[in-house]
Amino acid sequence: MSLTIFISYSSRNRPLIETLAADLEGLGYTPWFDRELTGGREWWADICQQIRTCDILLFALTNESLDSGPCKLEYTYAAALHKRILPVMVAPINVTVLPTALSKLQFVDYREQSKAQTLALGKALRALPEAEPLPNPLPPEPGAPLSPLAKLRDQIEAATLSADDQTLILARIEELDVDPSISKASLRELLDLMRKRDDLLAKTEKRITVLLERIAPTGAIPLVFTPEPSDPLPIFKGHEGTVTSIAYLPNGRYVLTGSTDRSVRLWEVASGRELRKITARENVICLAVSQDGKRVYVHAPIEQQDVIDSTDEGIAYYSQRVIENVSSAAFTPDGENVFLGSFDQSAYLYHLPTRTQTRVFSADSSDEIYSVAVSPDGRFALTGGKDTLGWLWEVATGKPVRQFRGHTREITSVAFSPDGSAVLTGSYDGTAILWRTANGLATRKFEHGGLVYGVAFSPDGKFILTGGTDNTAKLWDVSNELIANTFEHDDFVNGVAFSPDGKFILTGSGDWTARLWYTGLG
Repeated sequence: MSLTIFISYSSRNRPLIETLAADLEGLGYTPWFDRELTGGREWWADICQQIRTCDILLFALTNESLDSGPCKLEYTYAAALHKRILPVMVAPINVTVLPTALSKLQFVDYREQSKAQTLALGKALRALPEAEPLPNPLPPEPGAPLSPLAKLRDQIEAATLSADDQTLILARIEELDVDPSISKASLRELLDLMRKRDDLLAKTEKRITVLLERIAPTGAIPLVFTPEPSDPLPIFKGHEGTVTSIAYLPNGRYVLTGSTDRSVRLWEVASGRELRKITARENVICLAVSQDGKRVYVHAPIEQQDVIDSTDEGIAYYSQRVIENVSSAAFTPDGENVFLGSFDQSAYLYHLPTRTQTRVFSADSSDEIYSVAVSPDGRFALTGGKDTLGWLWEVATGKPVRQFRGHTREITSVAFSPDGSAVLTGSYDGTAILWRTANGLATRKFEHGGLVYGVAFSPDGKFILTGGTDNTAKLWDVSNELIANTFEHDDFVNGVAFSPDGKFILTGSGDWTARLWYTGLG
């Protein structure tokens, strides 16, 4: 009978844990980890029961798990039950700040998830001491951890809320908005509850309105745009040149396009109507939108003032040419910095509020950079270009971490998966390749059929898009490398993107249009 291993982990690291569990099964163990993450007393009672009956508790070491209250309760309860505990590092951490209970234990490095590290993990498990009997009497179960949403509800329902209290609550909601494990609908419910208070300040109410607009419920498209599958979708017409850049705003109501006609245009999704045209003094090669949708970087001097605080959803357009020969741009999650790729063989981190270059990313063997992306947690950046390699960089230091080798021609487009565990690269060799971020191993290859100009992940990470010189965008199922749908323009497809809810696809083309499509996935 195989030994049962309880995996203690943070929900933000779920993809890493699924790979770990599969490797444990391959070693002959029976892994168990919480797949529901529902919260509540019954859920916690089941967790405690699983810890009592397991043979080994494996603590998945990541920055997120070390910050997790439930994870701490799990390993302290396991220690009180005399369970064998094995810490396994699945992501980079600072080992000098480990909690005392874990720092005394020898941990296993599993960051690369390679065959050698899997074998080392099996060796470490076999070397654990013999199991001890459960103490008699059993220690009391730790109390169920209170979720951050429950804590916020208690604060919102307090008898009185000072101005500082209101500010802190909204700041906490904004922090939770970037946590993929937190329900958007739950955050909106808390905001609605807070808005009903009699002691709400006018500035707080205004901020709540802004947040409700920004925090769209998961899986829901704004009510202003709910077409039936048989309804025609808008074609964004008006450019007089190739559409080089496209982007959805996070609220799903607007899209941005950049073009060789020297303009950036803001469009309303529901009607296809052009809301704003910003004239540039040269071709618009790239643009990027911050995660909160409040900042747009355009690499082309524009005719209006350098930074425009417009009425378009409060967007600020940054257009200063900070370096020459920029090919692509991506915001860091905080919206304060933009990561720029350049034809001069380097990438740059630029702080927008102070307009200062803060870091250079360059390696002796790197070449012209054609595309960039920043990981969801902001720790890593990805570049692809003329040297056929994908490069992973550490944002904090500017140093290269690893390369992704497998393409035979230039890499034109790169993207991180929503959880950061995988990266996607598209190339002139006609393929897109899916890689593990942790070890650089290729896991999937998608044969597009023409030079690939653009790639993108769906919000749930289950599908990808490729677009290229065959005038099509293709929707692929990541699990089986099969084409789920194809979308055709009258000229090459230069850019692809998913809507925030994943139900629609946006494409930009050499036929001077951007188009919206149903995914066709139901």
